[in-house]
Amino acid sequence: MSRKSARIFKAAQGPTLSRNGLSRSTLNALANRDWQEPLERGRPNPQNQAFLDMLNSGENSDLILKCGGREFKVHSFMLVSQSEFFKACLDSGMKESLERTIELVEEDPVDVQRLLEFLYGGTYWEFPENYRRRWKSLKALYECYNKDTGMPVPDEDNPRVPVARSDEVRFNDPLVITTRMYAIADKFGIPALKKQALLRVQEFNETALHPQENSCDTTAVNDSLLFTLLFSPGDTSIHHRRRSAQPVEEKQKSPSALTDVRKRHPGFWKEMAALVRDHWESILDAADSAVCQSVDEDLVDLLLTPIARYSPYITKMSSAFEEDLLSRMQANPELGLRMLRGVCREGEAERERLEKERLS
Repeated sequence: MSRKSARIFKAAQGPTLSRNGLSRSTLNALANRDWQEPLERGRPNPQNQAFLDMLNSGENSDLILKCGGREFKVHSFMLVSQSEFFKACLDSGMKESLERTIELVEEDPVDVQRLLEFLYGGTYWEFPENYRRRWKSLKALYECYNKDTGMPVPDEDNPRVPVARSDEVRFNDPLVITTRMYAIADKFGIPALKKQALLRVQEFNETALHPQENSCDTTAVNDSLLFTLLFSPGDTSIHHRRRSAQPVEEKQKSPSALTDVRKRHPGFWKEMAALVRDHWESILDAADSAVCQSVDEDLVDLLLTPIARYSPYITKMSSAFEEDLLSRMQANPELGLRMLRGVCREGEAERERLEKERLS
C-alpha cells in the first residue's frame, strides 16, 4: 500500500476510539494534564507580552489579514510557525503570498482577534472584556455571565425552565465561543489552540458544574477522580492525577468509587443535576454550534456528557426541559444522534456499575 493510500485508509477509519467514545489521544491529553487552575485566565505569560505589544502596535508588520471590514496588521513568522493554513498560504507563491494579504471570509472579526491573541500571547479570552478585571474563578465568571444576560435564578416559587436566548447572547456565550475557537483551530491547523479549547470545555465541566464547598461531603474522592466519575463518558477507569500531579491511589481509581459516592451522598446527584440545569442553554447551544461546524466527536461528546448523564434527573424537575431537548434534536438531527449515543453509553455504563456492585 502506498503512503497516500495508507493516509486515505487511515482517514476513512477515523480515530481510534476507546469504549467511552473519546479517542485515546484525547483521553491521554486530558488525563495527563497538570491539574492546576490558571491563576490569570486569559492573560499571557510575561514573556509573551512583548509579542502582544507588537501585535497591538502593528510595527514591522509584513502581512495583513482582512475580515469583516477590519484589517489586522500581523507578522508572518508568528502565523506560519503555528498554523498549517497560514504556512500553506504564504509558501504557495499565489496571490496571498505575493500581495501579503489574506482575506478570511467565513470568520467573525472578534474570533480572528481571539485567534491572534492566542498566536501572540498563548491564550485567549472568551468572556466579555469588562470581565477581565473582575476575574475571581471560572465558576464565578460563568455565574456573572448568566446573571448579566438575564438567566433566571430558580427558587421554590419559580422553578427553572429553559429560556429562549437571542442570537447575540448565544453568539457571545463563552462556551459557544470556545467551540468556535476549536473549529477555527481545526480549520487553520493549530494543534495548540485546539488542545486549549478542549481543555476549556473540560475546565467548564470540572469547575462551573461543581458543587459549592460544604454543600455536600465529597471527601471520599479527590477533585481529579471526582471529575472522572462525573463527566468522563461512560468510563471511570481513566487515571487522572491529583492537583499535586501525584497518581491517584489504587483504591480511589476503582469504578466502585462512583457507587460509594452515591450511597453516602444521595443528595449529591440532585445537586449535580441542578448545576447542569442552570447551564442548560450554554451546554446545548455550544454542542449545537460544534455539530453545525462539523468538529470532531471528542468535543461534542465532552459537551453532551453532563446532559446525557443528568437529563433523567433534570426532566423530572420540569417537563419543559424534555420538550426543549426534543425540539433541539428535531431541529438538528445530528445533535440528536450524538445525544442518543451519549444516553446509550451512559445506560451501558450504569448497567456495568450495577453489575459490579452486585458481584462485589
